Amino acid sequence: MNLVLARPALFGLAPVAVLAIRLSVVGLLLIVAGAYGIDWLSFAALGQSPFQLPEDTWTIFGGVVAAMLLLEHCVIHLLLVCLPRALRRERIHLPDALAPKALLMSALVRLATYVAFGVGFMLLGIGTALAVPLALAPFYAADKGLDAYDAVKCSTAVVLRHFGTVLLFEFISLGLLLCGLLVCGVGLIPAYILVTASRAALYEQLTSTATAR
Repeated sequence: MNLVLARPALFGLAPVAVLAIRLSVVGLLLIVAGAYGIDWLSFAALGQSPFQLPEDTWTIFGGVVAAMLLLEHCVIHLLLVCLPRALRRERIHLPDALAPKALLMSALVRLATYVAFGVGFMLLGIGTALAVPLALAPFYAADKGLDAYDAVKCSTAVVLRHFGTVLLFEFISLGLLLCGLLVCGVGLIPAYILVTASRAALYEQLTSTATAR
């Protein structure tokens, strides 16, 4: 059953759920930091905690955060599987889509992608261009079921043939997300949904073009 085709509302709700989970994780981390006496505005320790919680609370916090991050990855992985197949009018088998190996491979590729873009951004943005070849790797891991190495290899091969297009897309996506964030954060939801759908369409278009060749 294709979740996106059968229930289109899930397409909009899933990205919203991802944003909600991320905001919740940030909120929990702020609470933990406050309990340890860390001032996030000055990035300094206050020397004393403004409030105290039971010692076991930190274990609970850690478990809750880990569970939320796992849920977030499952939702994103499902989007990476469903969106391209919805464009191809294919059906999916949910147990296969959420197979442990597929989840692990897409998690590894997503982590590598985040690290690459993060490091590139810290290098005054210059290194971001070097991370662009990894942009489609999560789709190859989730949609095609490839191992992490093969997913990165396929993504690099396709992106390098259309480097200008993908680089422009990434800059436009970043601009949309920043604009959404500036509008009191409310615009981040439609911006994130638009970027997610557009990236899936770009992946499907470039992949089908590469296959046709």
